[in-house]
Amino acid sequence: MSDPLPADLAAVFADIDAWRAFLDPYAPHNLGRPLATAAPGDLPSLLRASLTAPFGAPAGVAAGLWAQPAPLAVRTALALWLVALPEHGLTAAHAARALDHAIVLCREAPELPFDLFVAFADQLRLALFRASYAAVDLLPAASAAGDFVAAGAQRFFPAHRAPPPARPTAPRARIGYVSRHFRRHAVGQCVANRIVCRDRARFEVTTFMLGFERDDVTRLIERHSDEHVAVSAEDVGAAARAIAARRLDLLLFADAGMDLPSYVLAGLRLAPRQAVLMGHAATTGLPTLSHYIGGDHEAPGADAHYRERLVRLPRLGAAQLPPVEPARPPTRGELGLPDDAVVLVSTAHGIKHPPERDALLVDILRSAPAAHIALKPYFAADRVDRRFGDRLGGAARAAGVADRLHILPPLARAADVLGLLAVSDVLLDTYPFGGWTTSLEALWAGLPIVTQEGVLGRSRWGAALLRALAIDDGIAADERGYVAEAVRFAADAALRTRVRARIAAGARAAFFDGPAAQPAYEAALLDLLAR
Repeated sequence: MSDPLPADLAAVFADIDAWRAFLDPYAPHNLGRPLATAAPGDLPSLLRASLTAPFGAPAGVAAGLWAQPAPLAVRTALALWLVALPEHGLTAAHAARALDHAIVLCREAPELPFDLFVAFADQLRLALFRASYAAVDLLPAASAAGDFVAAGAQRFFPAHRAPPPARPTAPRARIGYVSRHFRRHAVGQCVANRIVCRDRARFEVTTFMLGFERDDVTRLIERHSDEHVAVSAEDVGAAARAIAARRLDLLLFADAGMDLPSYVLAGLRLAPRQAVLMGHAATTGLPTLSHYIGGDHEAPGADAHYRERLVRLPRLGAAQLPPVEPARPPTRGELGLPDDAVVLVSTAHGIKHPPERDALLVDILRSAPAAHIALKPYFAADRVDRRFGDRLGGAARAAGVADRLHILPPLARAADVLGLLAVSDVLLDTYPFGGWTTSLEALWAGLPIVTQEGVLGRSRWGAALLRALAIDDGIAADERGYVAEAVRFAADAALRTRVRARIAAGARAAFFDGPAAQPAYEAALLDLLAR
């Protein structure tokens, strides 16, 4: 029997905002500290270190943590700390250390009471999500976390430990889609056409929205579903019962791991066959999902990066909803950009800009004196991180190019992104986690892309999108090539014009035509059902 949760800590774990303050990735006490020097088994030292250097836990301290003679809530709090990662300033070393801790902690974890299980499962999910933005292989840690989460989910919801029996063969396959993001979001825009463009003679579709947010994409999905079910994201048991009650042939998670409810639900067995789509670009590590339905951008050896069986759809599996067009694009002056500059833009979130790449932006500005770089690293005003700006701005000031680096404030509306692209000249893709939605929006707007191609699927989208349009310009194999391609585009107006013309001639038909992309996708579903 686990020891009871002390009343004061019970209150903390019951209030997600309170315990997040302990691990707030924007709090001053959580950034910029030296590495902790705590030793394995020294709980007082670990506790002190967790308050001053939560993203600097030394290697090896996770072993034996669960066996220490301290309240289980205290040990769980330290486990949360050991797998914590910052939102901005993430390095590969940060990620690798947290993932190593996760493997040990998941392997040695006791059966936690529900509140502590939820807290730790959510921190594991967040660690895997953030670590995916570094150049690390997630599979070992994702599999350890997946086993832990699936075992816990099935312990708390035992009615869903075993797959329900398959239905008798019917003329239409009964498919369910689950997400919290069936809205104007990267996941919703990626998945919506799969529902809208389906063959209604062969597929009956129920969509399960976790939560009650609604916008134009939600209404589109609802209109094209045979049944649309909105369930509370706070009640996983009720959501599981609602899904299982539909007696589906196949349950598809549009994303699993972007939020806790989808992660826990994906650890249950709610249909005879369960798979995940490319809502987030990494393996879930869950033993309950048989297939990962991705695209042909993956490297030849990419199967080794997934616990699920990898499905490679043609043309990256893209069937994207068109982005929202601005009623009136902003002027460069309104954005603080000069009219006579060549504007290289990144619309990627700040988490996609690792510190190791700061020098590349500076090198581009040094080598391309007519260029300005504009970054849009924030989605919302409450997520603006001044340290991110200080870090990049400091590097630019030291090089004497700070006047040509622009860090933009959050853009209020979805259409503002296309407005920014409309006054820009070239998109700078990020690495090691490249842009899916951001790259497709740039291609919709006709913008050339400079991208660096890596080994992991999430670092290969930009290159594959360009090659699908028979464009090799802008594709780099390493950092030096990335800088060279950016400088070449900044200096060569004729090159920009030529590549823009090729993008305008083919991008929308290649990546935004839902009906054309649907047959290959549905063939993959039928093959999965036949298994």
